[in-house]
Formats: sequence, structure tokens, C-alpha cells
Amino acid sequence: MFHNAHEYREHYPAAATATIARYCVPRLDEGYELETIRRRIALRAGSTSNEETTSGDLRGYVDRVTPHVVEGWAQNTEHPEAPVCLDIYAGGRLIGQVLGNRYRDDLKRAGLGSGCHSFAFTPPDGAALTAGSVEVRRSHDGATLPLSAHAKKGSLSAAA
Repeated sequence: MFHNAHEYREHYPAAATATIARYCVPRLDEGYELETIRRRIALRAGSTSNEETTSGDLRGYVDRVTPHVVEGWAQNTEHPEAPVCLDIYAGGRLIGQVLGNRYRDDLKRAGLGSGCHSFAFTPPDGAALTAGSVEVRRSHDGATLPLSAHAKKGSLSAAA
């Protein structure tokens, strides 16, 4: 599945017709994950600066992790009312994305703008979630959202 596939067919005509070419992993054509990859490659190649790819500080916490849900809140300090896209990892593997744009009254009362910064992620079937295995990262730059003290306590009591 390379750009020089025609050369391969010229050199190995029997092999070229024997099998159908297939991608070994799903192809990404669009979305947050692809844009994150493009930004990281551009930064490594030196074709963009850190200032162009860096977002404001990430503020927030993962408040709750159960086998059925990951909940918390996230806010970009430079753009406090913009929803934050988050990647959810379990055991180091990306299992989904969620947008931090839900209203929570306690966030509003705490002076966090409109209060529309919370998220609730329901994992796919078969995902085994524990506070120790889940990591929530900002899709844009991979900044990690820490566990709240409450979530850490919950993971200690669940482990006991």
C-alpha cells in the first residue's frame, strides 16, 4: 500500500494478482486523532513552532472512574469557554474520545465560566476500567488530566 506499488507489480507480476492489498490497521482520514498526529509530526520536522501547537494550560480533574464510566471536567485556560476534546486510554490503549462540554452546577458556582466543562465517558463493552488503568489526555497535545483526590481515594478503597 505504498506509492511505488506499480514498481512492485512490474517486478513481481504473479504476486501482485495473488492477493488483495489490505491495511493492517484502520485508516484515519479525519478527526481529532489524525490532527494530533499531524501536529506532532510537523513539530518534530521543524515545520511549525511550539507556539503554534501549544494550547493554554489544561485545568480540571478526572473525578470518577468505575467499570462503567469515566467522569470529570476539563478547561483550557486560554480559551475557557471552548469545549475540550479528550482521549480516554485504558491500559495504555486509546478506547475513545469525549468532549468536555456538559453543564455542571458546581463548576458554575466555583466561577469556572458557564460551567459547561464536564464530561462522562461510557467505555466500549469489554473494557476493564480502574482508576489505576485509565488516563485522560487532551487530544490536541496529549496533556494529562490528573485524578482528583476523591477519585484516588475511590481507587484505594476499590483495590483493598
